Amino acid sequence: MALVVALMLPLIPGAAQAATPPLLNWGELVPGFTPGINTSSANECTSGSHRCVESVIRKMNRDLRKLARTCDHNAIFQLGYTRTTEAYYESSRIPGFYEDVPWMHHYDAVFASYYTQPQQDWKNGNVSDVAPAWREAFSAADGQELPAVANFLMGMNAHINRDLPFVLADIGLTDEDGNSRKPDHERVNEFLNNVGDDMSPEIVARFDPSFDTSSSDDLLTGFTVQQVIQEWRERAWNNATLMAYGDPVTAQLVRQGIERGSALLAAMIRSGMAYDDDADRDARNAHCAVHGQDYDGFDGTYFDDDEFSVAMLEMAEPDAPDVLGISTLPLPQLSLSALRLLGINVSVDIRYGVSVTLR
Repeated sequence: MALVVALMLPLIPGAAQAATPPLLNWGELVPGFTPGINTSSANECTSGSHRCVESVIRKMNRDLRKLARTCDHNAIFQLGYTRTTEAYYESSRIPGFYEDVPWMHHYDAVFASYYTQPQQDWKNGNVSDVAPAWREAFSAADGQELPAVANFLMGMNAHINRDLPFVLADIGLTDEDGNSRKPDHERVNEFLNNVGDDMSPEIVARFDPSFDTSSSDDLLTGFTVQQVIQEWRERAWNNATLMAYGDPVTAQLVRQGIERGSALLAAMIRSGMAYDDDADRDARNAHCAVHGQDYDGFDGTYFDDDEFSVAMLEMAEPDAPDVLGISTLPLPQLSLSALRLLGINVSVDIRYGVSVTLR
């Protein structure tokens, strides 16, 4: 996990507008291990209507405005998650992007509840009901201990490494006929690859100029951070599989491992990235006091690049600069051996999930 922190620190996209990094969605090459029917037991948005996601987005924006008014440091992840949900909603309106849009809306609503409920519990003082990884994130933000990039990492860790496996186990890994839901789960990586170009400049402009790490002009950097996020999401799927299909002892061990691992990584981020100088925190707060409410509304699109046209659904070769030699590889028939040529080693083990090594 120390390696993950070391990888992530320089990789959060900055403010400069750059081409979206090339996407190798290697998770699509790893089949979902679903040896039986496993459907949803969660109650949120069971109808799967667009209105569910619209309601989630309205609430997220209301909460973001409240946090922004007081320059609450929790606003950083709130903004990131809000913009990500907006991007998801837009992707859901692209014909053919997902196999089952109603199920994806259900997924989105349940996932959001795993953030909004602990957020409310923390606000109301019900600390014992809040998962350890979220306690670390909320406490550090309330204490103004961390720069914005660390607030963002704390939220990502809690919501992906801690929440996502439980969400997947709740919403079910198959449909009623036993078909794996994994293909739609993997499509999420495609819109995640496109969100930072809009989100990061907004964080810089409104909340914390130090969020600009001057790395967004490096496509290889953007590519690498996406591999970290994809690995976290792949691990979440495999942990959910073990909880859904494993024996009770295995499922309990996995649950304990999720809680302990996400809490440990949160503690490492909190201790390793804390402000060294109060002046940096004061400068952030002063910037937010002037600019925190400058945002004038969502511009209506995240997918304004060629790679998110309908042609993308047919897996046309990317227009992005070919810094990795990706255009020489046939898409979407990328194999694990082809990934190894790019320095990405992916090993699959049903017992322990997926391991990704970047050379």
